[in-house]
Amino acid sequence: MAFTTNGARLLQTRLNAALGWGIVLLYIVVLTQSVVAGALAQAALTTGVLAVVVVPPIVARSPRVMVPWELLVVASIPVVTQVLPLPAPTTTFAQYFAVAAFALIVIVELHAFTELSVTHGLAVALVTLTTLASAGFWSIIRFQSDRFLGTEFLTTNAALMQEFIAVILAGVIAGVVFAVYFRRGVYQVRRRVRG
Repeated sequence: MAFTTNGARLLQTRLNAALGWGIVLLYIVVLTQSVVAGALAQAALTTGVLAVVVVPPIVARSPRVMVPWELLVVASIPVVTQVLPLPAPTTTFAQYFAVAAFALIVIVELHAFTELSVTHGLAVALVTLTTLASAGFWSIIRFQSDRFLGTEFLTTNAALMQEFIAVILAGVIAGVVFAVYFRRGVYQVRRRVRG
């Protein structure tokens, strides 16, 4: 993984690393609680986010190279809400917001740590489409489970469409969060380079 100059300057601060590793510890607590509670889907999602978050410090061989802590806070919201007793529509939105946050972290890592340059509109589109595609894939799995195993994951078509609306909203919100963060981050990097 080739680190870009701007990404390295923006993401190698002690404060960012300390806050980032603190949030990683929160992920580990949630992962442990999910495994103990038998919530394997939540445990898998948390493991995936955790794995992607620790890639930059491992590749760079430096604990100071970390995804921006603000992004980790955004990604931790849906992870933490999964272990709270919330109504079904809230947890459905949180599940797909977690998928959107996962996509968001991957895009930020690609933008910050490689030569790939992502525009605002492309970032929003990628996060939204990734989230929608994962929801579609998950719906196919649930449908096949209902068909062949006799489960009842998909109750009605209307419920499925409401879920897709929640997915689109989660993807767009996560994409807009990235666009706002990206603009602020680029401004800070330009100020540091010129200043």
